[in-house]
Amino acid sequence: MMDLKEGEIASRNIILLKVILFFLQLIVGFLSGSIVILAAALDSISDVVGLFASWFGLKIAQKQANEKFPYGYYKAESLATTTVSLVILYFGFNLFIKGINAFYTPKIIKEPILAMSLAFFSIFIALFLVKYLETVAKKINSSSLMANAQEKRIDILSSILVFLAVFANNFGILYLEAIVTILISLWVIKFGIENTLKSIYSLMDVSPSNHIDEKIKEIIASQKQVKKFKNLKIRKSGPLVFGEVEIEIASTIDVSKAHRITEEIEQEIKLKVPEVIHFTIHIEPSKITKSTIAIPVINNEGFESKISPGFTNSPFFAIVDSNFNCKIIKNSFNKKDNSEHSVADLIVDMGVNVVLIKKIEEIAFHTLSDQMVEIYTTNCDKVGEALKNYSKGKLNKKFKPC
Repeated sequence: MMDLKEGEIASRNIILLKVILFFLQLIVGFLSGSIVILAAALDSISDVVGLFASWFGLKIAQKQANEKFPYGYYKAESLATTTVSLVILYFGFNLFIKGINAFYTPKIIKEPILAMSLAFFSIFIALFLVKYLETVAKKINSSSLMANAQEKRIDILSSILVFLAVFANNFGILYLEAIVTILISLWVIKFGIENTLKSIYSLMDVSPSNHIDEKIKEIIASQKQVKKFKNLKIRKSGPLVFGEVEIEIASTIDVSKAHRITEEIEQEIKLKVPEVIHFTIHIEPSKITKSTIAIPVINNEGFESKISPGFTNSPFFAIVDSNFNCKIIKNSFNKKDNSEHSVADLIVDMGVNVVLIKKIEEIAFHTLSDQMVEIYTTNCDKVGEALKNYSKGKLNKKFKPC
């Protein structure tokens, strides 16, 4: 909101400056009879209308979201930008017509010194406005202010051309006024068309720059708890960005931990992509397509091995791959102190993503869960029986140590 307020103040200050410049150009244009000075005055008043729309849009955007507008008023700035662009287009076509007419009625400027002085002064005004507007627009990420800043770059060139046209008129080169007027009008028309399209796209929820899209993807992909993500959608709403994504996390992660994960992702996105004001994360439990299963056992008899009552102190583990090939490995950590981490890490290092147990210690449970290993309890005595029940979906998944 402070950024939006700063944008509003910037627009208001520039409106006042441009209004003063417009009246000076209008007065000097009529006194000197210079069509190009009047064209510059029309260009200035188009700026005033455009800046007023930006100011109005930024002011409306500061209103708090409510029941009627739950997503806030941020699109008011995009609507204002559309108004800016359409008004600029209107004045651009008018300038073009005046330039064409000037070819048929060329005139000598009555007050060349006055006209040249104002044109020279306008160059410095244009330089100042470009720097000021770009600084504020980048700081608050305002599309309408940036649009006006880009248009002010044309003002620098047009002010120089206006000065040259007035200077040439003083030496009898009368048609340069018409040429400069037409050039200014074409620049204004080009600017108006481009920004009309940009603002309409924003109102239609167009996705913002690829840079923002790639940055958000990079942040989500870096989260180790996220197995994969899909349907990333981002859209501009005035100066800000809204987004949403679907992520897959291990089904072993409980609701409170899943909530913390989404909060951490959202905070990191907002920190690294300041334009984002709201980001929704939908969670889906990850589905295991190929399982590598570990079962603690007390003997080495393949599928006939007896399941151990414990996990960490089990003398062996039966490792069963997705093709139901079974091998028995020795648990070298079963008689060591503080072995819960080591045993769990041993299982994870073997690519296991499912564990079938009767009981499991707290540290081992959390170590496996953090590595997205699903844990199921079984009352079966033998490996083969437990595997059969698992394949039929008869085992209960555990979300806490047992």
